[in-house]
Amino acid sequence: GYLDCGQPAGEASLIQVVRGKPYTFPGTTGPAGTVLFDEKAVEFRADKLDPRKRYALGFSWWDQNSDGRVESVLVTGPDHRPRTLIEKRALSGQVATQAAALPAESYADGKLRIAFANEANVPNAVVSEIWLWEMAADAKLPASLSEHVAAELEAYDPIGRLKRRTDPEGTT
Repeated sequence: GYLDCGQPAGEASLIQVVRGKPYTFPGTTGPAGTVLFDEKAVEFRADKLDPRKRYALGFSWWDQNSDGRVESVLVTGPDHRPRTLIEKRALSGQVATQAAALPAESYADGKLRIAFANEANVPNAVVSEIWLWEMAADAKLPASLSEHVAAELEAYDPIGRLKRRTDPEGTT
């Protein structure tokens, strides 16, 4: 599942917005130029995960207007215990793409809550894009999700499966 955070999520979307307002940074275009924002935390839910499978959370974020944003990414499952995926990361003025494997406990009942928490004394937490990948049992996330690593998602799969990674030379 994929969500451009500046666009409304359809009812059938795997990822639903719980908390956050859309905003477009002036002079920007495309998914990176739109964000969801909130003073405390931007929050999402995904209610159709298979507890027997492995998933990764991917997202893009940036501090477009250099406000000094620092954010943590937390996931919460049926035990209501938040688990920190990324702790107090300073956002840069360039779009950054991140990914982290989800702990199975965070979706043990097939439901997951995701929060991008504001950890600085600045107006808002922001996130530009968010997606979930279904991972094979032996799959590993790339060390870096830069422009040199492309992930192809199978469109027929509402979750999205990490199908192939390509390097700059085009080998798989």
